[in-house]
Formats: sequence, C-alpha cells, structure tokens
Amino acid sequence: MKETFNRRYKQVCEFAEQQGDAFAEIVSESFDDLDSLGEFVDTLFYMHSITDDAQFAVFLGMMYEIMGCQMPEEIDFHVVMEQRPSIFYNCFLSSFLTGILKRVGGDCPCPAM
Repeated sequence: MKETFNRRYKQVCEFAEQQGDAFAEIVSESFDDLDSLGEFVDTLFYMHSITDDAQFAVFLGMMYEIMGCQMPEEIDFHVVMEQRPSIFYNCFLSSFLTGILKRVGGDCPCPAM
C-alpha cells in the first residue's frame, strides 16, 4: 500500500512540475515588464492562499485563458481523479515559481530551488 501511494505521489508531483514549468514559460513570454509579471505571480499565489482547491482550479483555468491558452485537460484529470489537488497545486506552483525565476534571471531564494 505504501509503495503504491509513494509511486502515485511521485507521478502526480512529476506531472505537476512539468505543467508548472510549461506554464512559467507561457507566462514569462507574455509580459514585457517585470512589474506586470510580478503582479500576475502575486495574484496567482494570493488566490491559492485564500481559495479552496475547487475554487483555485477554476481560477487557474481563468489564468490560462488570460494567457491565451486552455488549461491542459490532463491537469483536470490529475486534480479530479487523483483526489490529491493540494499535492498537485503545491508542486505546480513551486515549479512555476522556479521556472519564472530561471527565465527572468532572478536569484532563487534558497539552495533547494
């Protein structure tokens, strides 16, 4: 049982990290200035902190639409079918932020990133 959980957890995290990095690429190419990019990132993290998982799923979909694309259906599948949305979102947002920092030349705040 523990091995199955660990394997599924790792799969969810790997997928979330891939999607977070891909979204970071889309977002970083969509803004001309760091202030606007910063506001977008702040809004995304703020909304994650004040909404539940279902509300954040809708918000994330809207953020994809603002960037001119559709949220990948695979994200819905992992969030709905795996029943581990908080794991998915935490991995997604961590990878997203790391991807943004890499693309804009920022310093990562800690060695783990």
